[in-house]
Amino acid sequence: MSEIKIQKWSPIQGGYQKRCPICSTVFWGRLNKRYCCAACKTKENNDRARSRRESERKTTGPLMGNVRLFASMLEGTDGSVTVKLDELENTRGFDPTAPRSSFKERVTGKLWYRYGDYALHVNENTKVVIIKRLEQ
Repeated sequence: MSEIKIQKWSPIQGGYQKRCPICSTVFWGRLNKRYCCAACKTKENNDRARSRRESERKTTGPLMGNVRLFASMLEGTDGSVTVKLDELENTRGFDPTAPRSSFKERVTGKLWYRYGDYALHVNENTKVVIIKRLEQ
């Protein structure tokens, strides 16, 4: 709902006439008062927070899915596992569009993609993926 500002001063009411952007109630208050009551202010804050959480979930959801996948794949191993790229994408549920950072090993020059506490390297020739747990 768009906010309609009335901005009419009344010395008798001791404030400005305003319209609440949530419920459209006309009320009197300070010039900077936006809502008619605490319930409308709370509703606006909760709606804004819900929208922000949903936006964050769209970003972090795929990333956390990959982190959980890597954790389950590395469970009971020495901290490293090798798997074919098509198997990882098609049957394991890996999301290549998830947010990540990248780094190169100094010695070998291999390009690794970091997903939380895990790193992934794709051998472009053989399409084999190495997944390892990073040291803390």
